[in-house]
Amino acid sequence: MGEGDGEFAGGFSWQRERRWIIWSIVLVIAMVMIAIPAAEAVESSNSTADAASTSPNASNGLLLMGGCVLFVLAIPFLASGIHWRSVGWKTLQRNMMQNNADHKNGWAEAGRLHLDISRRRALRPVDPTPLVPRPGEHFHLRTRIGYSRYVTSGDGSYSHTVAFGTGPAGLALVGASLIGNSRRRSEAMAAATPAWREKQYTDVLAGNYGLVIFPYGRAMHFDWNHVTTFHPNPTNWTVTFEFFDAEPLSLYGPAAPLICVYAASKLWGGEQFHADPRLRSIAASSLAEAARKALGQH
Repeated sequence: MGEGDGEFAGGFSWQRERRWIIWSIVLVIAMVMIAIPAAEAVESSNSTADAASTSPNASNGLLLMGGCVLFVLAIPFLASGIHWRSVGWKTLQRNMMQNNADHKNGWAEAGRLHLDISRRRALRPVDPTPLVPRPGEHFHLRTRIGYSRYVTSGDGSYSHTVAFGTGPAGLALVGASLIGNSRRRSEAMAAATPAWREKQYTDVLAGNYGLVIFPYGRAMHFDWNHVTTFHPNPTNWTVTFEFFDAEPLSLYGPAAPLICVYAASKLWGGEQFHADPRLRSIAASSLAEAARKALGQH
């Protein structure tokens, strides 16, 4: 049984039980390590000591010390494993089930939107509050989505330090300075390299002019007429936009297929909208849902 199985599924699950089992075994080993020298100490106290017993007593002392250390380490980890089994595992399962439900609902919503657009149905407007729309602007989608931008977080500059000194302390100071400079240089180079950054979940509005996203609580407009490249990838729950005047934008998560469908309807013609293979799976789900509804009415 894997981690994706139901919260209250029966049977043995190694993923659920492994933590407390491993540390229970470690605890037993620690107790054995403590018990062996203790038993020998009791036995030797009831017999005549001789000179040859010095070496075994020394090894028993090390064994006893190691057992005590292992025992002290095992207790909190065992308690943590028991807590994970009774609380953490169930929380993980609930989160996974909720995540699966969110993705399933997101896919279904994308299918319904695809069907509405295909049949030229009027889309219901949504309230953009607190955003004040521009003249003639109206919105049809409002949801939560993952957001990231392909940007840098620095210009490659960093502070370079020079250290001098004599003797061991001076050499240590120079070495620390060299290590610090190398670390800061590596961090500056990494920050100056474009990468997907600013990742967060935030609100998004989709309307006739474009997308409005609210990273860090501020409204950012991404208009359709500024898009140069559109990369819908609904099966991987992502959609990427490139612009002629802004850094690339990537949206991800359960609502990504919904944005894929809406953006495609604004950026593509009707023929490409229906023929593109990346949207076919969404179209198939929308048709299947429509067929189920039709059968249910008879």
